[in-house]
Amino acid sequence: AFKTKDGYLVVGAGNNQQFATVCKILNLPELIDDFKYKTNHLRVQNRKELIKILSARFEKEMTSTWLYLFEGSGVAYGPINDMKNVFAEPQVLHNGLIMEMKHPTVGKISVPGPAVRYSKFKMSEARPPPLLGQHTTHILREVLGYNDKAIGELFSTGVVTQHKAK
Repeated sequence: AFKTKDGYLVVGAGNNQQFATVCKILNLPELIDDFKYKTNHLRVQNRKELIKILSARFEKEMTSTWLYLFEGSGVAYGPINDMKNVFAEPQVLHNGLIMEMKHPTVGKISVPGPAVRYSKFKMSEARPPPLLGQHTTHILREVLGYNDKAIGELFSTGVVTQHKAK
């Protein structure tokens, strides 16, 4: 990801044509014919230097400016959103990717849901993240095979804890 004036942007130029497009968008046309960057193999070999050049340019503009300039370019790109922006992103809202659920200690919460959905897969009911220690006994007993005595020792010595329901 490249740092911009106000955030971060991911850009994926997977071939020579896309690299040339990126260079034009960044107003760095001299990189297109620079031998060190002529092929993907050479760009990988000279990656550190190239990233430094590109990074310096990306930092000069706001993310929104880069989004506008890359739109329709044929190059894969996108902003890295903070959580506030994720919940405000029109495409996220349109696709119903925000899941709401009741959390046992804080009440109603909203979390981002899975971005990939399959037509023949039905989503299960959204559940909140577990509380700290909520499944300790189950994991120790059922997954790790500890007996009650060993589990009791782990609790009494403070090695593990169990969430206590209110």
